[in-house]
Amino acid sequence: MADTDVSLGKAEILGQLERILRSKNFSASQRNKAFLKYVVTAGLVGDADRLKEYTIATEVFGKDSSFDPRGDAVVRVEARRLRRALEHYYLTEGVEDAVSILMPKGGYRPAFSRQDTKQTENSFTRARNDAIAGEFERSKPTVFVSEFANDGLAASQNFSTGFTRQLLVGLTRFAELVVIPRESPKPNAQAPEAELCFQLAGNVTMTPAGIEIEAHLIDAKSGQYVWAQSFDLPRQPAHAQITRDDIANQVVRELAQVYGIIFSKVHEKDGTPPGALKSYESVGQFYRYWQTFDREMFERVRCDLEAALESDPGYAEANACLSLVYTNAFRFAHDVSAIVSDPRVRAMELAQTAIEWAPQSSRGFHALGLAAWFSGDMDGGLEALETGFRLNPNDTEVMASLGHHLALLADWERAIPLLEESFVRNPAQPKAYRVMLSVYHFVQRDFERAISEAKKVYAPKVVHGYLMVAVCAAKLGKVAETQSALDSLLAIDPDYRTNIGKDLAKRNLCSELQRRLGEGLECAFDLVSR
Repeated sequence: MADTDVSLGKAEILGQLERILRSKNFSASQRNKAFLKYVVTAGLVGDADRLKEYTIATEVFGKDSSFDPRGDAVVRVEARRLRRALEHYYLTEGVEDAVSILMPKGGYRPAFSRQDTKQTENSFTRARNDAIAGEFERSKPTVFVSEFANDGLAASQNFSTGFTRQLLVGLTRFAELVVIPRESPKPNAQAPEAELCFQLAGNVTMTPAGIEIEAHLIDAKSGQYVWAQSFDLPRQPAHAQITRDDIANQVVRELAQVYGIIFSKVHEKDGTPPGALKSYESVGQFYRYWQTFDREMFERVRCDLEAALESDPGYAEANACLSLVYTNAFRFAHDVSAIVSDPRVRAMELAQTAIEWAPQSSRGFHALGLAAWFSGDMDGGLEALETGFRLNPNDTEVMASLGHHLALLADWERAIPLLEESFVRNPAQPKAYRVMLSVYHFVQRDFERAISEAKKVYAPKVVHGYLMVAVCAAKLGKVAETQSALDSLLAIDPDYRTNIGKDLAKRNLCSELQRRLGEGLECAFDLVSR
């Protein structure tokens, strides 16, 4: 029998199960959702045999009768992931839920209980104080979020409270920030010891025509305003919560993206950062490299991230970034043979370490997705990217990367909306993601749009933007433009005409797209040789 609070009824537990399964904050795969439903159902009826590892493997994960748990850890691995997903849910949306469903370590029997929300709140207070006290945490930008002021009307007060809560939920999904709720609206009140501090505050006003929201970000030490924006929303009671959350998420994206307001201000600071802040700066340098994949920056970025992990081995984001660097060593043929025999193995190890240190951060799953993809595990790569996107739907880098890799498989129906929306949300993200938008329009024979997207790609030392300009210009009969693109391509790889098949296969581009681009490149060479 499951460990159950005797005051709980079966209907309450099943209702809570459905609430968890429907929640966007329950970051579990479909099969782990089935896993949770299975153990809860078995636990409620006291069917202990169904909660054994062998039975779960065969009934939930599709293993056959030869399954041996001593040689296959699938149930134990997925149980760890499920426990993390449940923990994340109860730290976010489920923090005030009346019923708790957990799966304690050491077995697969679920535990059902009533939550003590006051005790949960106290645990958050302790966690908050620990975060402020830690030396490493002080190297991260800290954002104090004040509840938005309102005009005192009940409707605007409720809207303001919900809006502020949604800001907190959105910002805390970015593990590279320290996010703390704050009562005082004064920017320099109780200024903390953190190196980089900001305060997010604002106002909500109800008018006869709708709702006015003013948001501003303040340097918490100097009191200087670094960002401000206003929003005017029509009154639509039926959609008020959706509109509120959409605006809150827009604010979060503008502030918290790696190329957003907060990090641009961080990188404006002069001088060499000391201690833990220097480790943090190595991550900032990585994101500058990631914008263009500049070959001349590669080794410096790699060395600085290695040094950061020597001093701060638990720095999850640095582990994720260094994983992406080693994936790029394979992807762009950087010679790291003096350090590792296969950079993909090192990339996988670093990504897994990042997830162990920060299991609810999208960054580690982004790194894991690329490491798996370039190791030939495309399904595993997509699963990791999908998990990262579920963990943080505001992370447009992961959104674009997921779209990019779906596009490599010509899954246009899913890929193109993700790629297009990612640039709508964050125009400052790496332009290399536009390559597959160009490929899509090329396949659709819309060569004007295809070449337009290709020209937006900014990665001067990478061939693929020039490749797409060349094949599209050739289709349009633009000889001079085709020649210019081919010259730039051959300056990077003089043998690319013969190497294209190997290069595209290395990226796991589907065979049909490989064929079309290979033929397109031949057409480009034929055009300029006439």
